[in-house]
Amino acid sequence: MSACALLALAALSGVMGVDVIELSPSTLSRTVSRHKRMVVLLYSSPCLASSQFEPWLYAISQLMPRLAFGRIDVSGPAAPVAATFNVSSLPAIKVFLRDNPVGERIIDYEGPLEFDRLVDWCRAIVHGIPHADSRVAFEPQEHMPQSASKGSTSSNELNDLPASVRLMAETMVREQRLQRVLKQRGGGMIDRYESLVASRYQKIVEDEAIDVNDKFASQEGNRRARDQVRDEILATAPADVREEIERDVHLGGSGARRRLPGTAAPVDSDVWEYTDSQLKDTKKRIERKGTNAKEEL
Repeated sequence: MSACALLALAALSGVMGVDVIELSPSTLSRTVSRHKRMVVLLYSSPCLASSQFEPWLYAISQLMPRLAFGRIDVSGPAAPVAATFNVSSLPAIKVFLRDNPVGERIIDYEGPLEFDRLVDWCRAIVHGIPHADSRVAFEPQEHMPQSASKGSTSSNELNDLPASVRLMAETMVREQRLQRVLKQRGGGMIDRYESLVASRYQKIVEDEAIDVNDKFASQEGNRRARDQVRDEILATAPADVREEIERDVHLGGSGARRRLPGTAAPVDSDVWEYTDSQLKDTKKRIERKGTNAKEEL
């Protein structure tokens, strides 16, 4: 992560580091749905192996800021949670991948409880590559986000939009949430953030040979750049900031609303899109940086 991103993060949190979120049967589903990638330790408080492993979890969370980490005690009244996820031995480690296809959203760690082996597995998760210690796990429907459930009757109209429009709307809502936080902190943080996005967008354009005159391709590249930079900044932000910005995006509601071009679906007032002028401004920033500018992140 660049120095600018670190400065922005430091201003957000005041300290570096990642929390290990304490989970319960009532908060597990909601919490994992708010994070793109979340590693969860299922343990039993009377279990010696679980107790010995917990400090490692905190240490690994510091090394892997792009992953969210949580833990849940599945002994006593919470024992049904282990049964729900077909857990037969403890401690068990699972990663919940919000954006994966249905049936591939939970991956079990099948390796030994060795620090280096777990760190290597976590790195593979971050980079989305196969690992010998990974196994697709049983996925109970009732513990996954509504959008993942087949035949879902969720009232969120966002699920009915075309995928490209839905992704753009989600990015823009979370973008505005982040910018509100950055604006509150002041100190030119929004300008630094935009500089990071411009550099990331330039790299995407160069790596994928995107024609900047292709409006759709440029807009999609810009969206991905914002998603990537936001994820990297939020990876080490305090849990409450991450949850506020990454919480579910919904259409409808009692607030002021407008329509996305080409759709009949109303959009919350904080949903916005890239206008022609914003797209041109982004192109100008890229051109000013020059084709040989180095990526800042």
